[in-house]
Parts: sequence; C-alpha cells; structure tokens
Amino acid sequence: MPAPRRLATSFLTVCCLFLTFVCSAGAQCGLAQPGFGGIGAVPGIPFQAERVATMMTPADGSAAAPQLPAALVARDSQGRVRFETTGAEYQVKTGPEAGTEVEQHSVIICDPANHTVTRLDTLNKTAVIKQVKAVPPSPSFCEAWRRALSRWAEEDLGYQTIEGLDTRGARIRYSIDTPNGASSGQYVQDWWCSDELAAMVLEDATTPKGGKSSFALTNLTRREPDPALFQIPSDFTVIEERTQPSGAGAR
Repeated sequence: MPAPRRLATSFLTVCCLFLTFVCSAGAQCGLAQPGFGGIGAVPGIPFQAERVATMMTPADGSAAAPQLPAALVARDSQGRVRFETTGAEYQVKTGPEAGTEVEQHSVIICDPANHTVTRLDTLNKTAVIKQVKAVPPSPSFCEAWRRALSRWAEEDLGYQTIEGLDTRGARIRYSIDTPNGASSGQYVQDWWCSDELAAMVLEDATTPKGGKSSFALTNLTRREPDPALFQIPSDFTVIEERTQPSGAGAR
C-alpha cells in the first residue's frame, strides 16, 4: 500500500470538505435543495467552476493559512452535481511503479434522478454508491437556503454582483457551547446565493477569535461538462452501501 507523503494537506482538505458540506450530502441530494456543497441539483443549468477556499488563521489576518487546493465543481443538464478534491500524495512502495508518487482524488457525484450519491476514490479505485431519500423540489434554490437559515437570526444583506451573477446575501450569527457549558463566542457567516445559477457563489465566515475563511466559485463557465465526469471508471470496484435496519447493532 502506498505510504502517505503529506498528511497535513490531507487533514486540511478534510477540514475544507467539512466546512463546504454544511449539510449531509446524501440527505441534500435533491432538486433545488439547500445542500450538497451549496450547489443545487437542478437540471437545465450546466456549468463548470472551481471552488476556492481561503483561510486566515491569526486574529489580525496578517498571514494566510497554507494554500488549499481548489475543488472542481460541475453540474450537467440532467442536474447531476460533481465535486472533486485533491488529497494527500503517496509513494508507491512495491510493484512496477515502486518509487513513484501518486495523488489521491476524492469525487462525490449527486444524481437526483436516480436518488444516489456516489463516492469515488481514485487511489484505491473504488466507487461507493448510496441510495438517498427522494425529496420534493423547491421552486427557488436560494429561497430554500434562506428557509434553512431561518432557525438562526438571519440578516438580509441585499444584492451584489459576483462573478457576473446577481446574488442576494444573508448573514447568520451563532455560538457553540463548550464542554463546560460556556459559550464559545459569536460566529458570523455570510452567504451569497444566485438563483440564476442555483448555487451559493460566496461564503464568508468569521470565528470569535477573528479567524476568517471564505469559499468562492471562480473560473465559472456556462457549458455542458464532459459526460465521462459523471460515470464510474470501468476499472473501479463498485460497492453499494446498504442502510442498516433501525435498531440493528443495538444490544
């Protein structure tokens, strides 16, 4: 098995995914639903873009955290959404390719028509398919997001043009209780959503200690992606994830 070369990069990538997929990908793989990385699984609006993460660690914002690789995002005319992220680099220890380095890519594909989420692991050449619950479409992707945010004190930020798209912003403020019951302080998140693209175009977050992060769609092109991006490679092992019956495993 290849040996890991950059554990730090892998860890940061996982952190990036955690922040990006605010809701469960499986639970939110549906037409115009508020989830799946802030991209609506909406047919008829194909595009490709990069999702760039920027993180500032010091409270004064004087230095940036290590650069995170951009995630590649695509949606086809069928409404299928694909995210691809880069993980760690590994060195092959045995076999004809011993001594070479390989880079792990993780791909998640949401297919709202077939109600599936497929996870591809390019390093191990596996595809895990999970059936997800069908959800009714919402007439507006951004409105669905605003309803999802309504549990917090939402503030309307008005409109602005981002990447050539008309967007509307919303701000929420919240705190997280620490193990001893004390408040962690106030977190602030701004969301800028485009109904034209059915996607979250920009997300900004500030922590109580002044750390900042943002996720932005860039290099946007409004064209049909290569259909091969949404297919499982022929040399991958396919695994179908089955839901455990309720109460199974409980003793």
